[in-house]
Amino acid sequence: MEDLQNLEYLSLVSKICTELDNHLGVNDKDLAEFIIHMVKTSDSYDLFQKRLAENDADFPDSFSSNLYRIVQKMLPTPLKKTTSENHNETKGEQSQQLIDVALRRAMCPFLSKPNDPTVRTMLDGEVKENSVNEKDKKVVDDLMDELESFEAKAKSGQSIKRDDEDQHKKKKKHHHHHSPDSRNDRKKSSHKDRKRRRHSSTGSHSSSRSSSNRDRSPSPKHHRSSKKSRHYDPKQRMGRAGRTGPGKAYRLYTERAYRDEMLSTNVPEIQRTNLASTVLSLKAMGINDLLSFDFMDPPPLETMIMAMEQLHALSALDDEGLLTKLGRRMAEFPLEPQLSKMLIMSVELRCAEEALTIVSMLSVQNVFYRPKEKAEQADQRKARFHQAEGDHLTLLAVYNAWKQNKFSNLWCYENFVQQRSLKRAQDIRKQMLGIMDRHKLDVLSCGRQTGLVQKAICSGFFRNAAKRDPQEGYRTLVDSQVVYIHPSSSIYHRQPEWLCYHELVFTTKEYMREVCVIDPKWLVEYAPKFFKFGDSTRLSKMKKEQRVEPLYNKYEEPNSWRISRLRRPYYNPAGKFG
Repeated sequence: MEDLQNLEYLSLVSKICTELDNHLGVNDKDLAEFIIHMVKTSDSYDLFQKRLAENDADFPDSFSSNLYRIVQKMLPTPLKKTTSENHNETKGEQSQQLIDVALRRAMCPFLSKPNDPTVRTMLDGEVKENSVNEKDKKVVDDLMDELESFEAKAKSGQSIKRDDEDQHKKKKKHHHHHSPDSRNDRKKSSHKDRKRRRHSSTGSHSSSRSSSNRDRSPSPKHHRSSKKSRHYDPKQRMGRAGRTGPGKAYRLYTERAYRDEMLSTNVPEIQRTNLASTVLSLKAMGINDLLSFDFMDPPPLETMIMAMEQLHALSALDDEGLLTKLGRRMAEFPLEPQLSKMLIMSVELRCAEEALTIVSMLSVQNVFYRPKEKAEQADQRKARFHQAEGDHLTLLAVYNAWKQNKFSNLWCYENFVQQRSLKRAQDIRKQMLGIMDRHKLDVLSCGRQTGLVQKAICSGFFRNAAKRDPQEGYRTLVDSQVVYIHPSSSIYHRQPEWLCYHELVFTTKEYMREVCVIDPKWLVEYAPKFFKFGDSTRLSKMKKEQRVEPLYNKYEEPNSWRISRLRRPYYNPAGKFG
């Protein structure tokens, strides 16, 4: 164990030397060990900064915090000395744990078990922190605290088995299943593995893996895709809990949520997906009659027709449903049809350099990150990149700033930008640039003429245009749906008259993500098949149905102002007016 700790310490020293070399140009082992010693003897980050200042080390705040974080994370923990004093302290802690267990079992008898079983927590991948309800978090934490109480009988100092070791033992067990001594081996292994282990399983639906001695399976309600679970999922988890023996599944949600909120079956992906890209690819392969095409699992007819109408509005299909020259070129890009149209139109508008970057940044998610402890600082750094033209130009500014700083990782850290997302966008940009070079498309820059970039965006996303509503939010031009600008948008406080968005996200409201300011004249210019100028002399149906109710005297009847209610003078044959 001492050799392992020495190796970990040398690895930490090497890491600190690398950081010093990258940021200061100094690769000194003694300086790295001195910094590690200061972090070890400092109770807090403020004290570490104070000691750096005392030693005339003028480091940037971001660099010093990074060093402090690395040392705290990679510093090897010292070995515990087995003295009589430590033994007595451990014994006292165990007795206190046993008292807590007795109290908890008295309060929650349904959690009391005579043995120490393995608890398996089945979570579907990584759940976004903001997407989980605080009430659900509390339920999970409370239940896991109760399950942790089963560990009190386990001996101190025993390490938790990892899933890879467990899988290796399972393979070995399966290999010797038919051997004469397999029964004795299983008995021995069951005694060795009787201590409780907590396992976290990601993507457990698609895996058929089971482990022995796991008879309790907490089943969460939230998934990686931020959707409600299906009825089939908890049933499958219940089967996993009792596959190798009797078991119980604890469901971390109410019966009402299971009955009312969960779907009986998952909606097929072909019914949830926009088929425009699929239709465009099939058309490019020469399959023109899609309505009678023999799909293995045919999509709804309405969805197919809607996708063809969308491609026709983008000028990718002609009036007969055949692929146009523009549509064939759009099919060459592995992008959504709207992004492909935007990229091709940017060549004509001479702003393809900027459009390439924007398309690449739109193809990745979560460019910015906002830690809870530094939320205000992250918002201030993000506000530096805000552009008055919208979020698309903001993403362009982020990428260009990263490029000007020579694609620095430190720059990403200081500006709360996801380095992995930017590198992914860089790879996508190189791929799109290669396709454009292969088709001999000119990639030019528009400089400061950002209006050309806005026109290119409008040419692809004209169906997503929206106009500000006098009452609240915005209304989409296609279906008159009430939508709102997302609070994280760069133009959230400006509220322009006309804009177009990249996608809609429903949380508490229907929010528009990645919005761009547009001129309504561009809609008719770049989508003449979809928009046209209205006749100013004709009233719309909504305005025709509006009725103006004039004010009236509160001492008279409401309809007393009408002409039909007034008494008109009339002439009688006697020559008198009455």
